Amino acid sequence: MPREEDSVEIGREDRKSTATSSCARIGLNTFQLQTNIQELVKKLEALNITTFKESHIEYALRSVVSGGNADKAVELLQLFRDTIAGEIKPVDPTITMLGAVNREMVTCYIDSLLFAMFARLDSFESILSVEWPDPATNTLAIIIRFWVNMLRTGRLITTDIVSFAAL
Repeated sequence: MPREEDSVEIGREDRKSTATSSCARIGLNTFQLQTNIQELVKKLEALNITTFKESHIEYALRSVVSGGNADKAVELLQLFRDTIAGEIKPVDPTITMLGAVNREMVTCYIDSLLFAMFARLDSFESILSVEWPDPATNTLAIIIRFWVNMLRTGRLITTDIVSFAAL
């Protein structure tokens, strides 16, 4: 049975070896996947979201978070679009936060640190909203902002998301 870690490389060009296991994990054959991608493209266009490439849409559809569900993939892409635009979701005490899945027993410290910094406090948000002079630092801020937005909207941050951020 495919493991969650089998989908780590989906967002990259060398994804052939993981494509089959990822399709099997979400219960789709290649034809169903292409059909769902086209459905997702139409849903995104209806929402006036046209900035994502087909590979991004495929990644969202194959993610553990969406599990092949087009509506959940649209929600994930909308959240990512908002994140790129600089939005940081507010702390909402009514939302149950699920945290992050520990990736190969190596991310527990960073997961705990980010949770402690951003779960219930807005004190550290300024480091995520600053425009940094270094592009790599800006990319890191976007990745952490996405992590925070997933946390604050009650989504489990799965290993495929954490792995993609590490690439």
